Amino acid sequence: TAVTDRRLTAIALLRIALLLACLCASSATAVPLKGFHHSAWASMDGAPVDIWAIAQADNGELWLGTGAGLFRFDGVRFQRHVLPAGARLASNNITALHFAPDGAVWIGYHSAGASRLDGQGIQHFLAGSAFPRGMVFGFERDAEGRLWAAADEGLARYDQGQWQRVAGDWGFD
Repeated sequence: TAVTDRRLTAIALLRIALLLACLCASSATAVPLKGFHHSAWASMDGAPVDIWAIAQADNGELWLGTGAGLFRFDGVRFQRHVLPAGARLASNNITALHFAPDGAVWIGYHSAGASRLDGQGIQHFLAGSAFPRGMVFGFERDAEGRLWAAADEGLARYDQGQWQRVAGDWGFD
């Protein structure tokens, strides 16, 4: 099927990229960076495993979307993000993150659509007719500031509080 062909092509391209990266790394000479401090964190240091998405908030914190939920990193510590009372993620399997100009964070899931999290709570947009099904690969804003989402089953645009799938009536098939 077309999906299987795309996945096989993606796997082949990934293997080629990894091979090239290994070849380049083996021939590169390590050059110390003067004036910079480097630290590495592992799971034994509290870093979450299975990180799929990273976004930086205006305050400098890194937000991490993982297979185990939403985490924040302040440069010293990793912490699971605590949602407002009564709020829940649509899924713990987070694959995309994007900060909106108003500070809200858009969360894309592996198979559960998307959510918008702000200081007031969380709003879910489940995969289905208006939001494409499957894994959300990412969010991006266009020149007019409109938010777009790319998922397994297509593109969608967020406009006036709701998602609209890109379809044949837009000139796409």
